[in-house]
Amino acid sequence: MAFLISKQTSDTPSVGPFCDYPAQPLEGSPFPSPNVRVGQIPVPIYDAASLPSIVNGIRRGIPQCLSTGDRVVTPTVNTTVFINGRLPAVQGDSATIVGISTPRPLTAPWLSSTIHIGTSGGQNI
Repeated sequence: MAFLISKQTSDTPSVGPFCDYPAQPLEGSPFPSPNVRVGQIPVPIYDAASLPSIVNGIRRGIPQCLSTGDRVVTPTVNTTVFINGRLPAVQGDSATIVGISTPRPLTAPWLSSTIHIGTSGGQNI
């Protein structure tokens, strides 16, 4: 079973031609599902259209960083379960800094080990 990623889910460090990009939680702007909730909180869904926060590159020399540090989440593990028409990223997926092709695998923490979709009164139906 793969878990949904959350704003606190971190990616792993990557190295560009002139800069190092440290691991960082996704944060940014996931899509808040209007009808899937954890408690009373809408589930934040990261998919290919989401905008995680920028990772500031740490320069290793005179040239400037070639990337702005913009990240893209790439859902590849989940190919069949859609939430509000979107393929959510899950454990095993990665983020990539635009302009640097090295995948940055996502690491814990995950959103929740149990998500109940289409429930009534907290009971599975």
